[in-house]
Amino acid sequence: MKKKQDSSFLSGLLVGLTIGSAIWYWQKSTAADDGAIALLDRLKAADDTVRQLRGELTEEVDRGIILPENDGVPPFLDTV
Repeated sequence: MKKKQDSSFLSGLLVGLTIGSAIWYWQKSTAADDGAIALLDRLKAADDTVRQLRGELTEEVDRGIILPENDGVPPFLDTV
């Protein structure tokens, strides 16, 4: 009788450990997936910001430097 109880206990322990490790692994993998999705969302937001700033900089470069109407030198620089 004692041998049957030991066998039942070990079988139950094995099943319990298997189910427990499956639940632990599932929670760990879903938490990692959630973190990866959050990281991808932040990466997309940063990429959108970079694209927007790059577009603004390209517009400024295309406009070039706007010079004043007269080509004279300001009086404080005219020391010659």
